[in-house]
Amino acid sequence: MNLYTLIVYVVPAGSHHVEAVEARDATEAVIRLRERMLLTKEECEVVAVACGRVQFECVDAAQVALAPYGSPMRS
Repeated sequence: MNLYTLIVYVVPAGSHHVEAVEARDATEAVIRLRERMLLTKEECEVVAVACGRVQFECVDAAQVALAPYGSPMRS
């Protein structure tokens, strides 16, 4: 088993989810996460998969442009 850090977009929630999952390969890791979260294939979009555990760092938003986040406006 290997450890993968998954970044997925959860469509029903309109948000991203980041979690480390143990699996034989990256595909199995995504499937395990998706099944555990009771999501369909269409509801769990893969943004990125990294080998091992990833540690994120904060940046100063006043000095860099951050990508927009949140669900899109609906009419």
